[in-house]
Amino acid sequence: MNKLTDREKFLVYAIVGIVPVVILYFGFTYFMGEMTKRRANLRAVTSKLEKMQEDANYAMILTQVKNDLKQRSLAADQTAAQNEYRDWLQGLVENDIKFGGRPKVTPKATIPIKSEVGKREVLYNQLNFTLDCVGSYKQIVDLLYKFYEKNYIHRIERMDLNLLREKGESGKLTFDRKRFTAKLQIQVLSLVDADDERTPEAVPNVKLFYDSKESEKHLSELEDYYSVILRRNLFGFPNNAPDFGSRKKQLEFEEGESISFKLTADDEDEDDMEFSLVSTDGKVKSEQIEASGGRFKLDISELGEYEFKSRVTDKNYYPKSDEMSVVVVIMEKEEEKKDPPKVDPPKFDHTKFTVIYAVNSNIRGERFCGIEVRTLGKDYKLQIGEEFKVGDKKAKIIDINSRHAVIEMDGKRFAYAAGDVLGDPQGDEIAFVEPKTPSEAVGNSAEDQPTSGSADTDVSESNGEESDVEKADPEEVAKANGSSR
Repeated sequence: MNKLTDREKFLVYAIVGIVPVVILYFGFTYFMGEMTKRRANLRAVTSKLEKMQEDANYAMILTQVKNDLKQRSLAADQTAAQNEYRDWLQGLVENDIKFGGRPKVTPKATIPIKSEVGKREVLYNQLNFTLDCVGSYKQIVDLLYKFYEKNYIHRIERMDLNLLREKGESGKLTFDRKRFTAKLQIQVLSLVDADDERTPEAVPNVKLFYDSKESEKHLSELEDYYSVILRRNLFGFPNNAPDFGSRKKQLEFEEGESISFKLTADDEDEDDMEFSLVSTDGKVKSEQIEASGGRFKLDISELGEYEFKSRVTDKNYYPKSDEMSVVVVIMEKEEEKKDPPKVDPPKFDHTKFTVIYAVNSNIRGERFCGIEVRTLGKDYKLQIGEEFKVGDKKAKIIDINSRHAVIEMDGKRFAYAAGDVLGDPQGDEIAFVEPKTPSEAVGNSAEDQPTSGSADTDVSESNGEESDVEKADPEEVAKANGSSR
């Protein structure tokens, strides 16, 4: 080695250094190639396993779907399947929804559906039915909801809905905007390998979405369908909201009085209405207000003003409402005012102005008494036994002599001379004596006795006037009173 030149030594060292590098390179390359092959084989095996698992899962899903369809299917026998579905549909529309008249369910032709591959064996039979019925818009919605709630493999292929036409009293056809004629074409499947112990039951009906853009928001309750569908009644008149008639109403009560009143509202559609409490002003609590059928009763007794808001809602398919504020004012109780005693107005006494102006005899010698009622400007001449009335008082001529006339009035007898006032006798009361006959009259001879008897004559009758005396004129009364004195 020592004999080698430097150049030779360099070459030897270079060769010794390069050989291991080459060996390592080729060894690494071979190793990496084998690793790549193994990874490829592993991926292929993994993919195959995944495909096998996917096929197994798909087969499982298909089995589950097939088993589910077998449960939902009609009976495999076509006759049994047709009878089963017809009985169910007839019971639904006639007994459950209660359509008017008798709804008609009619079976149609059955169509066998074959497989498109293999031996093209029949997979299931498609049974067809038609349904004819008459009902309200609400009943139609009930039918659609309950139809799809039933877990059969069925669908409504077509539905024709028209307003009902009826003949009126005049014989003219008119439209009934509250009832419809419906004709439905229905398809239902019967699998050839359906289970004999099938139990198709009702399931939640989630076919209606609240928003087509938000498919997760299902509406499953029948009330949801009413609010979404019935309010879009294109065949009926729009529902008019009830009306309180005013925005605010004030009621007044006295302290201690029972606070109960009834609110009313008008509804153009004549729908039934219900009243409810919406809110209060805080002075009165909601539990202090009882609301029933439009009648409100408040359990409060303190003086003041209390306000609450009431709502009236009609019972339509798509209800509407109206609100009104009610102010209840409780005031102090007013003291009962007693009416003053009734005093009859004073009666005018015509006797105070009735003057005896003459006690004399006429040219035939007949004794008479002249009486003047100055309040009326009238005078009368009466004989013994004649009765007369002045105002509401009744009097009678008892006796007449040369100076006096004895007159009985109010059960008392007084002697009146010429110039005396009937209602103001000057002398004492005369004791009762039997009335004299005309022959016994003082100063009367047999030939000049009065011929009159006991005629019941009213003063007014003797002069041909009415018996009721009119109210005296004040000036005439004053004049008569002065002359009588």
